[in-house]
Amino acid sequence: MVVAIQHPNTTLEYLPFSINKQNVKTMKHNSPLNDKANNHFHTTPDAHRVNDATEAILTRNLYYKEQVTNVPAEYYYHVGDVSFDGYRDGVLVDARGEGLLKYIETNWTASIYGNRGLVDWALRRLEAVRNTDATTPIQWHIAELPAFNHLSGLQTEGYFPPEITLVSTPPDYENYPTHRPEAGQLQTSNVRWRLSMGRHALGDLTSEGERIWEWIQRIRSLHPSLALWLPTTGSHQESEQSSPVTLDLLLHRIHQSQTLSRFPQFGLTPAFCGQIGQGNKLMLSFNMPNPGNASITLMIGEALGAALDASEDLADTLMHTAASIFTPNIIGSLSRNGHPVRNINRDGPAPFNYSDGWKMFFASDSPHYQRATQLATTTTPVANGAIFTFGTPDTYPTILNQW
Repeated sequence: MVVAIQHPNTTLEYLPFSINKQNVKTMKHNSPLNDKANNHFHTTPDAHRVNDATEAILTRNLYYKEQVTNVPAEYYYHVGDVSFDGYRDGVLVDARGEGLLKYIETNWTASIYGNRGLVDWALRRLEAVRNTDATTPIQWHIAELPAFNHLSGLQTEGYFPPEITLVSTPPDYENYPTHRPEAGQLQTSNVRWRLSMGRHALGDLTSEGERIWEWIQRIRSLHPSLALWLPTTGSHQESEQSSPVTLDLLLHRIHQSQTLSRFPQFGLTPAFCGQIGQGNKLMLSFNMPNPGNASITLMIGEALGAALDASEDLADTLMHTAASIFTPNIIGSLSRNGHPVRNINRDGPAPFNYSDGWKMFFASDSPHYQRATQLATTTTPVANGAIFTFGTPDTYPTILNQW
Protein backbone atom coordinates (compact mmCIF):
# COMPACT_ATOMS: atom_id res chain seq x y z
CA MET A 1 0.00 0.00 0.00
CA VAL A 2 1.39 3.42 -0.96
CA VAL A 3 0.64 6.61 0.89
CA ALA A 4 0.90 9.44 -1.63
CA ILE A 5 0.75 13.17 -1.02
CA GLN A 6 0.16 15.77 -3.69
CA HIS A 7 2.21 18.89 -3.15
CA PRO A 8 2.63 21.77 -5.60
CA ASN A 9 5.04 20.56 -8.30
CA THR A 10 5.82 17.42 -6.29
CA THR A 11 4.36 13.98 -5.70
CA LEU A 12 5.74 12.26 -2.65
CA GLU A 13 5.48 8.50 -2.37
CA TYR A 14 6.02 6.59 0.86
CA LEU A 15 6.63 2.98 0.05
CA PRO A 16 5.02 0.16 2.05
CA PHE A 17 6.72 -1.13 5.16
CA SER A 18 5.87 -3.08 8.27
CA ILE A 19 3.70 -0.43 9.94
CA ASN A 20 0.25 -0.55 8.40
CA LYS A 21 -1.65 2.41 7.02
CA GLN A 22 -4.12 2.53 9.89
CA ASN A 23 -1.32 3.31 12.34
CA VAL A 24 0.78 5.61 10.18
CA LYS A 25 -0.24 8.87 8.60
CA THR A 26 1.82 11.30 6.60
CA MET A 27 0.43 14.70 7.46
CA LYS A 28 0.90 18.26 6.35
CA HIS A 29 1.99 20.58 9.11
CA ASN A 30 0.69 24.15 9.19
CA SER A 31 3.69 26.24 8.27
CA PRO A 32 4.48 29.73 7.00
CA LEU A 33 6.44 28.00 4.26
CA ASN A 34 3.44 26.26 2.69
CA ASP A 35 2.87 28.77 -0.07
CA LYS A 36 6.55 29.25 -0.79
CA ALA A 37 7.69 25.81 -1.82
CA ASN A 38 8.37 25.45 -5.51
CA ASN A 39 11.23 23.12 -4.81
CA HIS A 40 11.14 21.04 -1.67
CA PHE A 41 14.88 21.36 -1.12
CA HIS A 42 14.92 25.13 -1.53
CA THR A 43 11.92 26.49 0.32
CA THR A 44 11.90 30.27 0.61
CA PRO A 45 10.89 31.56 4.07
CA ASP A 46 9.08 34.77 4.83
CA ALA A 47 11.98 37.18 5.16
CA HIS A 48 9.94 39.51 7.38
CA ARG A 49 9.71 36.80 10.06
CA VAL A 50 13.43 36.20 10.15
CA ASN A 51 14.88 39.19 11.94
CA ASP A 52 17.25 37.77 14.53
CA ALA A 53 19.68 34.94 15.20
CA THR A 54 17.02 32.65 16.63
CA GLU A 55 14.81 32.94 13.58
CA ALA A 56 17.84 32.34 11.36
CA ILE A 57 18.57 29.09 13.21
CA LEU A 58 14.93 28.03 12.91
CA THR A 59 15.05 28.71 9.18
CA ARG A 60 18.28 26.75 8.73
CA ASN A 61 16.72 23.88 10.68
CA LEU A 62 13.82 23.78 8.23
CA TYR A 63 16.34 23.54 5.40
CA TYR A 64 18.18 20.84 7.36
CA LYS A 65 14.98 18.84 7.80
CA GLU A 66 14.43 18.97 4.04
CA GLN A 67 18.05 17.97 3.45
CA VAL A 68 17.67 14.90 5.69
CA THR A 69 14.17 13.78 4.69
CA ASN A 70 14.15 14.90 1.05
CA VAL A 71 10.57 16.14 1.48
CA PRO A 72 9.17 19.60 2.25
CA ALA A 73 9.66 20.77 5.82
CA GLU A 74 5.93 21.13 6.39
CA TYR A 75 5.39 17.36 6.22
CA TYR A 76 5.96 14.86 8.98
CA TYR A 77 5.35 11.15 9.47
CA HIS A 78 2.97 10.12 12.22
CA VAL A 79 3.23 6.78 14.09
CA GLY A 80 0.73 6.44 16.92
CA ASP A 81 1.15 9.55 19.08
CA VAL A 82 4.66 10.28 17.81
CA SER A 83 5.64 12.44 14.84
CA PHE A 84 8.80 11.70 12.85
CA ASP A 85 10.35 14.15 10.46
CA GLY A 86 10.20 11.70 7.59
CA TYR A 87 10.38 8.18 6.20
CA ARG A 88 13.15 7.47 3.72
CA ASP A 89 14.53 4.25 2.25
CA GLY A 90 12.64 2.10 4.73
CA VAL A 91 13.79 4.12 7.75
CA LEU A 92 11.97 6.56 10.03
CA VAL A 93 14.16 9.64 10.27
CA ASP A 94 14.42 12.64 12.56
CA ALA A 95 16.53 15.71 11.82
CA ARG A 96 18.28 17.17 14.86
CA GLY A 97 19.49 20.55 13.68
CA GLU A 98 21.24 23.50 15.27
CA GLY A 99 20.46 24.06 18.93
CA LEU A 100 20.72 20.45 20.09
CA LEU A 101 24.25 21.04 21.39
CA LYS A 102 23.16 24.05 23.43
CA TYR A 103 20.19 22.05 24.71
CA ILE A 104 22.47 19.21 25.83
CA GLU A 105 25.21 21.32 27.40
CA THR A 106 23.30 24.20 28.97
CA ASN A 107 23.83 23.40 32.59
CA TRP A 108 20.64 24.88 34.04
CA THR A 109 18.35 22.71 31.88
CA ALA A 110 17.40 19.05 32.37
CA SER A 111 17.92 18.10 28.73
CA ILE A 112 19.29 14.55 28.52
CA TYR A 113 17.27 12.74 31.15
CA GLY A 114 13.94 13.33 32.80
CA ASN A 115 10.38 13.57 31.54
CA ARG A 116 10.54 14.83 27.93
CA GLY A 117 14.34 14.72 27.95
CA LEU A 118 16.22 13.29 24.98
CA VAL A 119 16.34 9.72 26.33
CA ASP A 120 12.63 9.79 27.18
CA TRP A 121 11.97 11.22 23.72
CA ALA A 122 13.90 8.38 22.12
CA LEU A 123 12.16 5.70 24.21
CA ARG A 124 8.75 7.09 23.25
CA ARG A 125 9.68 6.80 19.58
CA LEU A 126 10.74 3.20 19.98
CA GLU A 127 7.55 2.45 21.92
CA ALA A 128 5.36 3.96 19.20
CA VAL A 129 6.93 1.75 16.53
CA ARG A 130 6.80 -1.39 18.69
CA ASN A 131 3.13 -0.77 19.48
CA THR A 132 2.41 -1.31 15.80
CA ASP A 133 4.21 -4.70 15.91
CA ALA A 134 6.86 -3.25 13.64
CA THR A 135 10.65 -3.37 13.54
CA THR A 136 11.15 -0.34 11.31
CA PRO A 137 14.55 1.22 12.02
CA ILE A 138 14.89 4.77 13.34
CA GLN A 139 17.68 7.21 12.56
CA TRP A 140 18.54 10.52 14.18
CA HIS A 141 20.55 12.72 11.84
CA ILE A 142 22.51 15.21 13.95
CA ALA A 143 23.81 18.46 12.51
CA GLU A 144 26.28 19.45 15.24
CA LEU A 145 29.28 17.14 15.62
CA PRO A 146 29.76 17.79 19.38
CA ALA A 147 26.08 16.90 19.98
CA PHE A 148 26.56 13.72 17.94
CA ASN A 149 29.60 12.91 20.07
CA HIS A 150 27.71 13.48 23.32
CA LEU A 151 24.89 11.13 22.36
CA SER A 152 27.27 8.57 20.83
CA GLY A 153 29.20 8.45 24.10
CA LEU A 154 26.02 7.90 26.11
CA GLN A 155 24.93 5.20 23.66
CA THR A 156 28.29 3.43 23.88
CA GLU A 157 27.88 3.30 27.65
CA GLY A 158 24.30 2.02 27.45
CA TYR A 159 22.62 5.22 28.63
CA PHE A 160 20.93 6.03 25.31
CA PRO A 161 18.80 3.47 23.40
CA PRO A 162 21.04 1.46 21.03
CA GLU A 163 18.06 0.75 18.73
CA ILE A 164 18.20 4.33 17.42
CA THR A 165 20.95 4.84 14.87
CA LEU A 166 22.82 8.11 15.38
CA VAL A 167 24.17 9.63 12.17
CA SER A 168 26.45 12.63 11.88
CA THR A 169 25.02 14.59 8.95
CA PRO A 170 26.62 18.03 8.51
CA PRO A 171 24.29 20.74 7.18
CA ASP A 172 24.75 21.48 3.51
CA TYR A 173 24.95 25.21 4.15
CA GLU A 174 26.27 26.03 0.68
CA ASN A 175 23.00 24.87 -0.85
CA TYR A 176 20.75 26.65 1.63
CA PRO A 177 19.18 29.58 -0.22
CA THR A 178 19.27 32.02 2.71
CA HIS A 179 20.65 32.51 6.22
CA ARG A 180 23.94 30.72 5.72
CA PRO A 181 25.91 31.10 8.96
CA GLU A 182 28.90 33.41 9.06
CA ALA A 183 32.21 32.49 10.63
CA GLY A 184 31.91 32.29 14.40
CA GLN A 185 28.12 32.07 14.45
CA LEU A 186 27.84 28.35 15.07
CA GLN A 187 27.66 26.93 18.60
CA THR A 188 30.84 25.39 20.00
CA SER A 189 31.08 22.94 22.87
CA ASN A 190 31.52 24.26 26.41
CA VAL A 191 32.21 20.83 27.90
CA ARG A 192 35.90 20.17 28.55
CA TRP A 193 35.81 16.82 30.36
CA ARG A 194 33.31 14.13 31.32
CA LEU A 195 33.30 11.91 34.42
CA SER A 196 31.00 8.87 34.40
CA MET A 197 30.63 5.87 36.68
CA GLY A 198 28.32 2.88 36.25
CA ARG A 199 27.41 0.78 39.26
CA HIS A 200 25.07 -1.80 40.74
CA ALA A 201 22.25 0.10 42.46
CA LEU A 202 21.40 -0.69 46.05
CA GLY A 203 17.76 -1.30 45.06
CA ASP A 204 16.48 1.60 47.17
CA LEU A 205 16.18 5.01 45.51
CA THR A 206 16.48 6.83 48.82
CA SER A 207 19.77 5.08 49.60
CA GLU A 208 20.99 5.84 46.09
CA GLY A 209 20.10 9.50 46.53
CA GLU A 210 21.94 9.60 49.84
CA ARG A 211 25.05 8.17 48.18
CA ILE A 212 24.88 10.82 45.47
CA TRP A 213 24.51 13.50 48.13
CA GLU A 214 27.52 12.13 50.01
CA TRP A 215 29.56 12.31 46.81
CA ILE A 216 28.52 15.93 46.27
CA GLN A 217 29.61 16.81 49.81
CA ARG A 218 32.96 15.05 49.32
CA ILE A 219 33.88 16.91 46.13
CA ARG A 220 32.67 20.42 47.08
CA SER A 221 36.09 21.42 48.44
CA LEU A 222 38.08 20.14 45.47
CA HIS A 223 37.48 23.19 43.27
CA PRO A 224 35.54 26.48 43.59
CA SER A 225 33.19 25.47 40.73
CA LEU A 226 32.07 22.44 42.78
CA ALA A 227 31.13 24.40 45.89
CA LEU A 228 27.59 25.62 45.10
CA TRP A 229 25.00 23.25 43.61
CA LEU A 230 21.78 24.68 42.19
CA PRO A 231 18.70 22.90 40.78
CA THR A 232 18.19 22.69 37.04
CA THR A 233 15.17 24.69 35.93
CA GLY A 234 13.56 26.02 32.78
CA SER A 235 15.61 29.20 32.50
CA HIS A 236 18.87 30.90 33.36
CA GLN A 237 17.06 33.46 35.52
CA GLU A 238 15.05 30.89 37.48
CA SER A 239 18.16 28.85 38.31
CA GLU A 240 20.07 31.97 39.30
CA GLN A 241 17.34 32.85 41.80
CA SER A 242 16.93 29.31 43.17
CA SER A 243 18.01 28.14 46.60
CA PRO A 244 20.89 25.62 46.69
CA VAL A 245 20.11 21.94 46.26
CA THR A 246 19.41 20.01 49.46
CA LEU A 247 19.25 16.29 50.12
CA ASP A 248 15.46 16.51 50.38
CA LEU A 249 15.21 18.21 46.99
CA LEU A 250 17.55 15.68 45.40
CA LEU A 251 15.52 12.76 46.77
CA HIS A 252 12.28 14.40 45.65
CA ARG A 253 13.58 14.80 42.12
CA ILE A 254 14.77 11.20 41.93
CA HIS A 255 11.44 9.80 43.14
CA GLN A 256 9.50 12.22 40.95
CA SER A 257 11.46 11.14 37.87
CA GLN A 258 10.62 7.51 38.55
CA THR A 259 6.93 8.38 39.02
CA LEU A 260 6.73 10.40 35.81
CA SER A 261 8.58 7.87 33.67
CA ARG A 262 6.45 5.44 31.71
CA PHE A 263 9.49 3.17 31.34
CA PRO A 264 11.44 1.05 33.85
CA GLN A 265 14.61 2.87 32.86
CA PHE A 266 14.67 6.53 33.79
CA GLY A 267 17.06 9.34 34.46
CA LEU A 268 17.26 12.93 35.56
CA THR A 269 19.47 15.98 35.40
CA PRO A 270 18.78 17.36 38.86
CA ALA A 271 21.52 19.88 39.51
CA PHE A 272 24.50 21.86 38.26
CA CYS A 273 27.40 23.70 39.82
CA GLY A 274 29.78 26.44 38.77
CA GLN A 275 29.09 29.42 36.53
CA ILE A 276 25.67 29.33 34.90
CA GLY A 277 26.16 28.58 31.23
CA GLN A 278 29.76 27.36 31.61
CA GLY A 279 29.70 25.17 34.69
CA ASN A 280 29.24 21.46 35.40
CA LYS A 281 26.07 19.44 34.87
CA LEU A 282 25.03 16.38 36.89
CA MET A 283 23.15 13.53 35.20
CA LEU A 284 21.80 10.35 36.83
CA SER A 285 20.34 7.21 35.29
CA PHE A 286 18.64 4.13 36.71
CA ASN A 287 18.02 0.69 35.18
CA MET A 288 20.31 1.53 32.28
CA PRO A 289 21.84 -0.25 30.49
CA ASN A 290 20.35 -3.16 32.48
CA PRO A 291 17.79 -3.48 35.28
CA GLY A 292 19.47 -2.84 38.62
CA ASN A 293 22.21 -0.64 37.13
CA ALA A 294 22.66 3.04 37.88
CA SER A 295 25.08 5.72 36.75
CA ILE A 296 26.34 9.16 37.61
CA THR A 297 27.77 11.53 35.00
CA LEU A 298 29.31 14.96 35.46
CA MET A 299 29.67 17.08 32.32
CA ILE A 300 32.60 19.31 33.19
CA GLY A 301 32.75 22.91 32.02
CA GLU A 302 35.43 25.53 31.47
CA ALA A 303 36.77 26.27 34.96
CA LEU A 304 36.95 22.74 36.34
CA GLY A 305 38.11 21.50 32.93
CA ALA A 306 41.06 23.90 32.95
CA ALA A 307 41.93 22.73 36.47
CA LEU A 308 41.92 19.09 35.32
CA ASP A 309 44.19 20.03 32.42
CA ALA A 310 46.64 21.42 34.95
CA SER A 311 46.41 18.88 37.78
CA GLU A 312 46.52 15.10 37.57
CA ASP A 313 46.10 14.99 41.35
CA LEU A 314 42.67 16.60 40.96
CA ALA A 315 41.74 14.04 38.30
CA ASP A 316 42.87 11.19 40.55
CA THR A 317 40.88 12.55 43.49
CA LEU A 318 37.69 12.95 41.45
CA MET A 319 37.93 9.37 40.17
CA HIS A 320 38.89 7.93 43.54
CA THR A 321 36.03 9.69 45.33
CA ALA A 322 33.44 8.43 42.85
CA ALA A 323 34.82 4.90 42.87
CA SER A 324 34.96 4.67 46.66
CA ILE A 325 31.41 5.98 47.22
CA PHE A 326 29.54 4.18 44.44
CA THR A 327 30.73 0.66 45.15
CA PRO A 328 30.06 -1.96 43.87
CA ASN A 329 31.12 -0.25 40.67
CA ILE A 330 31.05 -1.82 37.22
CA ILE A 331 33.05 0.60 35.05
CA GLY A 332 33.86 4.30 34.83
CA SER A 333 35.91 6.82 32.93
CA LEU A 334 37.27 10.35 32.95
CA SER A 335 37.41 11.53 29.34
CA ARG A 336 38.61 14.76 27.76
CA ASN A 337 36.51 16.39 25.08
CA GLY A 338 38.02 16.76 21.62
CA HIS A 339 39.13 13.18 20.96
CA PRO A 340 37.31 11.00 18.41
CA VAL A 341 34.25 9.39 19.97
CA ARG A 342 33.09 5.86 19.20
CA ASN A 343 29.70 5.49 17.53
CA ILE A 344 28.40 1.95 17.91
CA ASN A 345 26.56 1.98 14.58
CA ARG A 346 29.54 3.27 12.65
CA ASP A 347 32.44 1.73 14.59
CA GLY A 348 30.89 -1.19 16.45
CA PRO A 349 30.87 -1.55 20.24
CA ALA A 350 33.91 -0.70 22.33
CA PRO A 351 35.79 -3.83 23.49
CA PHE A 352 34.84 -2.94 27.07
CA ASN A 353 31.40 -1.44 26.18
CA TYR A 354 32.24 2.00 27.52
CA SER A 355 33.73 5.29 26.41
CA ASP A 356 37.49 5.62 26.31
CA GLY A 357 38.98 7.44 29.28
CA TRP A 358 42.35 8.78 30.35
CA LYS A 359 41.52 7.25 33.71
CA MET A 360 39.17 4.28 33.88
CA PHE A 361 37.74 2.11 36.64
CA PHE A 362 37.29 -1.64 36.15
CA ALA A 363 35.89 -3.98 38.80
CA SER A 364 38.30 -6.76 39.77
CA ASP A 365 35.86 -9.40 38.51
CA SER A 366 35.50 -7.66 35.14
CA PRO A 367 36.61 -9.68 32.10
CA HIS A 368 38.49 -6.53 31.04
CA TYR A 369 40.49 -6.12 34.25
CA GLN A 370 43.52 -8.11 33.10
CA ARG A 371 43.84 -6.31 29.75
CA ALA A 372 43.52 -2.96 31.52
CA THR A 373 46.36 -3.99 33.81
CA GLN A 374 48.54 -4.81 30.79
CA LEU A 375 47.95 -1.48 29.03
CA ALA A 376 47.84 0.91 31.98
CA THR A 377 50.75 3.15 32.87
CA THR A 378 49.50 3.42 36.47
CA THR A 379 47.17 1.16 38.49
CA THR A 380 45.59 2.30 41.77
CA PRO A 381 43.44 -0.21 43.71
CA VAL A 382 40.18 1.26 45.05
CA ALA A 383 36.88 -0.15 46.30
CA ASN A 384 35.98 -3.33 44.39
CA GLY A 385 38.50 -2.77 41.59
CA ALA A 386 41.14 -0.33 40.43
CA ILE A 387 41.60 2.97 38.64
CA PHE A 388 43.81 2.60 35.56
CA THR A 389 45.63 5.53 33.97
CA PHE A 390 46.44 5.20 30.27
CA GLY A 391 49.26 7.56 29.34
CA THR A 392 48.31 11.23 29.26
CA PRO A 393 45.17 13.21 28.35
CA ASP A 394 46.64 13.47 24.84
CA THR A 395 47.80 9.87 24.33
CA TYR A 396 45.16 7.68 25.98
CA PRO A 397 43.11 7.07 22.79
CA THR A 398 46.22 5.66 21.08
CA ILE A 399 46.90 3.33 23.99
CA LEU A 400 43.30 2.13 24.21
CA ASN A 401 43.26 1.46 20.47
CA GLN A 402 45.65 -1.41 21.26
CA TRP A 403 42.93 -3.13 23.30
